[in-house]
Formats: sequence, structure tokens, C-alpha cells
Amino acid sequence: MSKRELTAAQRKYFRPYRPQKTDRDWDLLRMRAPELEILKLPISPLFLEVKGKPWPGKRRSMAIASYFDMNYEELISEVGMKPKEIDLLIELVSDVIQTEKSEKDMVGKERIKTQTVDFFFRTLEKFDIRPELPIDFISLEPDTLDFLINSSVDDLESVLRKAVELLDKKVLSGDLKLLFNAVATESPQLMSRFLPIVPGERGVQPWKAISIAVKKIPAELRQHVSVYFEGNVAKVPEEDRADFEKICKRFDMISFEFRSLFPEESSSIRDGAEDSDEILQAIHDPEVQALAAKVISGRTKKTEKAGEGKSEKPSGFMRSIFGRAGAN
Repeated sequence: MSKRELTAAQRKYFRPYRPQKTDRDWDLLRMRAPELEILKLPISPLFLEVKGKPWPGKRRSMAIASYFDMNYEELISEVGMKPKEIDLLIELVSDVIQTEKSEKDMVGKERIKTQTVDFFFRTLEKFDIRPELPIDFISLEPDTLDFLINSSVDDLESVLRKAVELLDKKVLSGDLKLLFNAVATESPQLMSRFLPIVPGERGVQPWKAISIAVKKIPAELRQHVSVYFEGNVAKVPEEDRADFEKICKRFDMISFEFRSLFPEESSSIRDGAEDSDEILQAIHDPEVQALAAKVISGRTKKTEKAGEGKSEKPSGFMRSIFGRAGAN
């Protein structure tokens, strides 16, 4: 069959192969290739493992690393490799090296993250700050708090872990970044902006913890929350009702959290002990101080006078709050 009788598809098939890589590409690769255990494998099995398909060239049993001692022309003349095989070999080795580099980078980043978190925990221990401190007692912006809570972050330890994760992704910003830097620099002055500590004193201060929590209640709803903790039904404007319900449920939990963290102080305040006023006297805002005492004491249950039968059942919204939040 003469050349004129070949079809277009046949002429394309018989067209000489044009190498995609040059001798320079091969020399650069083999000179920079690291000593990897995986490169001691023959081409065929490694190609199948990396590419997910059989090696299309001639079956070869030599270790891939052994080819690095030969230049491009020697691969052709001494080993009998075709330019297409060399292209595939260069691509295979490049993929293996890139994968190895990515894995090393990932391991290195994980090590740095672990070391950072460990450093943070040592800092917290140094200042006697509990890593299990609930997020309610950390001073952060509302948007930051919503983001963290929606990310299943609920205490200081998980807040710092989340900050390290965001730093690794280069998206750490705002007040969470400021908290990260405060702990990283071991500055009690900076940490006191976010955590319930006082520079020069060790440990978490109960009055500051509850103060941070109470100040998160919008000013227009504080009186209604105070009425709620007195055991009464608060007359909340309809447009604020959803926010009010959410706050009441949250602060029922905060009340439990505080009593769990600070049992002695809580008992003093709930029992009206002589030293109870001293516990919260550092809160200079009378409204915040009074509401803090009510939150710590927990919601009051209204009962009828003796001899008048059973206590009233809370109705409507208040009954739903009891059922959902389990307040006492």
C-alpha cells in the first residue's frame, strides 16, 4: 500500500512520536531526585500504583533509581527505551517526588500545630487557667461566638485549637487572632481582655467570668432576663421574643456551668452567706452585678403559700422553657 492510499487516521497513527520531554528535563530530574525507598521499585508496579493503569511500555525489572546514572541518550542506546517511555518515566518520577514533598509538608505542619497547642496549654497551666473553661466565660464578639459555637467549639481548649487550624489556613483574623496572639505572647494584660483573669493574680476570677457572660445580654433584654430568673413571666416585646427565648435557654446552662466551676462561691451566693457580697463586689455596674447574682443562684421556682395546695405550673412560654432547658 503506497503512502497515497493511507487514510487520514492511518497517517496519524504512523506519524513519528514527538517527545514531550528533552534530555535537559531528564538531567534536571535525575540530579534533583531524592533518595526515596519507593524509587527502588521497578517501573511497572509503581506505574500501576501511582497511575492506576498498566505500564504501556516494555516490561522492565530494574529499579527506577538505577536509571538516574544514565543520560537521555544512554537510556535509548543501552536500555532500549523509547522516547515515549522516557516521557512516562519522567512524569512518574515527578509525581512520586511531588507526593512525597506534599506528605512531608503536611507532617511538618501537623507537628507545628501540635507544638503550638502544647505551648498554649503550658501557658494556660502557668497562669492556672482551666482549658475546659466554657466559651460563655470568654469575651469575644457575637459574630465570632456564633461562628465558634456553630463549629462545635465549646471551651477554651477547642477555641485555641480552632485558632491554630485557622492560622494554618491563613484565615485567622479579628478578635480570635488577638486572643491567639495574647496567649502566644504569654501576656496577662492582653489575655485579660478576653479571659476572666486579673493581671498579677493566678487563676480564673469567678466575678469576672460571670460578668463576661452577663454583659453578652443585650441591654434592652437584661431586665426581662432578670424577671425570668426571679421565676416570673417577662413581658417581652414580640419582636424580641425569639432572642429572649434563646438567651434564657443559654443562661440556664451558664448558671449550671458556673456552679460546676465555682461550687463554693455559688453556694455562698445562693445561701446568702455573709461573704456573698464580696464575691461580686469587683463588678462595678450595679445592674450587671445584680443580674450576675440571679444567674448564679439559678431560676427561682414560684410556689404557693403553705396549705394552698400544689405549686402553680408555669404556663405558655415559661413552661416550654422548663421543658427544653431543664432549669431549676
